[in-house]
Amino acid sequence: MPVALIHLFLCSITVGLAAEEVLPSRPVHVQLLNETSTLLECDLTGLSSNPVNKVTVGWFKGEHLINASLVDPSVYGFLGDNKLIVHDNKEDFSKYRCVILKNSQDAVSLANEQPTAKIISSEQFTEGSKIHLECLIHGMSSPTVEWVIGNNSYRSTDGRIKLFPNRHNVPNAVLEIESSVPSDRGMYYCKVTSSASERKVEASVLVRVRSKLATLWPFLGICVQVALLCAIIILCERRRSRSAEAEYETQQAAAPIVKKRSPALNGDRQQK
Repeated sequence: MPVALIHLFLCSITVGLAAEEVLPSRPVHVQLLNETSTLLECDLTGLSSNPVNKVTVGWFKGEHLINASLVDPSVYGFLGDNKLIVHDNKEDFSKYRCVILKNSQDAVSLANEQPTAKIISSEQFTEGSKIHLECLIHGMSSPTVEWVIGNNSYRSTDGRIKLFPNRHNVPNAVLEIESSVPSDRGMYYCKVTSSASERKVEASVLVRVRSKLATLWPFLGICVQVALLCAIIILCERRRSRSAEAEYETQQAAAPIVKKRSPALNGDRQQK
């Protein structure tokens, strides 16, 4: 099925619509095309085809207008007046919607939406694990990604720093470090420029790398506490034993000495 890309994902159609009337989001029908692409069709049922006012259909993902002049053509395509092709079947299509714009000024205003970038990451890694960062770009066509770590910038793989394209085939959008070390901790910047325009955006994230021994500290702390408790118990027992022994010796020393009288000899008794 041929796919024709237009400058904006805003298709001009003719409907019978009063100038002051504003239509809400239209229903969207989802159809799986193949293993990688899905067709979204904006339902225009009930709209008149009389050429009264010329309006446009705008496609949105969440609150962001899908603008073909600012996005990667390999991600979105356009078919007919009201159909959008998404070249990623893993997308959440419930976030997509289409609206009828009552004049071209609305479309121009929405088309001037600023592009954005953000870094997807767990932000915290354990020493020896793989650091994986992805720069997610929205609203920019033909993006060029540059990574900045400290005073060093990377536009291609260099040593431990590996750069790969993401699932949308944006070059260098994914950064990986195979085996992380504590010195990898720091701010990571993703700077994006567009070859089709002069727009620039960037995103940053603080990467933390924990030592391998970090997970042992709680266990070692418990062991130290148990050892201290045992030492205190043994010390108290020794002091108690010494006190009891000293008290016993004191009592023995203070007790009166009773002399036992030896029995008289038989000879002495006879003399008396």
